[in-house]
Amino acid sequence: MLQEAWREGRLNDEPGILCVANPSVKGAEIYRHFVDVLKCKKFDFLIPDESHDTCTDPEGLSDFYCSALDEFFGDADKDVYVRYFHTHMQSMLSSEFNPVMGGK
Repeated sequence: MLQEAWREGRLNDEPGILCVANPSVKGAEIYRHFVDVLKCKKFDFLIPDESHDTCTDPEGLSDFYCSALDEFFGDADKDVYVRYFHTHMQSMLSSEFNPVMGGK
């Protein structure tokens, strides 16, 4: 519904999706679902609310992010924006980049 409202010009900006990374699934599959099925070009993969002591599957979480990142880099659609990836890449590539909203 939101995507349709945006395409019809009833929303100023394209709606996005927030998704908590799940170590039991492949991030690439979630990425493809958002892009191909839901036709969404703006989304974020949030880190689960866990600590070093409570994270039960750190390798699965790493696999989720790595497969999603591989899919992102291999995607022919360069209009896809994944905030988590964009923020970290920009912070590595530019000393001027500040990931804090409104911060200098």
